[in-house]
Amino acid sequence: MRRFFLLCPLLVAGCQSRDVDILAKIGQRAGQKLEAGFGLSPEAMAGRLRGPLEETGLPGRVRVRLLYDRYVPETEVQITAPSPGVVRLRATVPDAATRQRILDLTRSTTGVEQVIDEMKLAGE
Repeated sequence: MRRFFLLCPLLVAGCQSRDVDILAKIGQRAGQKLEAGFGLSPEAMAGRLRGPLEETGLPGRVRVRLLYDRYVPETEVQITAPSPGVVRLRATVPDAATRQRILDLTRSTTGVEQVIDEMKLAGE
């Protein structure tokens, strides 16, 4: 009961103008850290996130996993689903490790039963 009386004035008081300033500074710092960490402005980061999330279905799920995996460099991968549960991958990848990572992520995506690998190594 005593705790309630201590918290009650805090709840009644609400936010003050300095709280708004503090929250604005926190938002600015978070944006700066996003930009420094990912090399993108917050607006660009939101656009990058919005695009893949608008796409639905199996190819969309695979694309999101590849896009946000830190071990897959930015590689243009064409992802199609010729039939339910089947995913076809077409790309030119820089090395065998990247190819294997893409295959592993694709195979472990929910709903994928078969992967058709049509990827090529750069220089082949």
